[in-house]
Amino acid sequence: SRDQAAVEAALAALRQAAVNGDNIMPPSIECARAGVTTGEWSEVLREVFGEYRAPTGIDIAMAGQVDSPAMDEVRRRVRVTGEELGRPLRLLIGKPGLDGHSNGAEQ
Repeated sequence: SRDQAAVEAALAALRQAAVNGDNIMPPSIECARAGVTTGEWSEVLREVFGEYRAPTGIDIAMAGQVDSPAMDEVRRRVRVTGEELGRPLRLLIGKPGLDGHSNGAEQ
């Protein structure tokens, strides 16, 4: 049983500090004292700052170099290696764990 007025005041102070560019630690501590959940706390910060999503997939810088001499050399080496092995090269990307951390494995 938490004091909802204290929760709302703490979240409002957190939001104001974030909007103003002030130190968010003091209002974060007040949020903890008021019983604000980490979900409520992070939702306020996401609303103010947005959510960072790391880029995944093919790097844009490399995508622009599809027909570069360096990429031609990579293709040649992959083809030659495939010929030596007697089959095309394959790449398996494993994603251990189900905790939401992909470490860039998704495409």
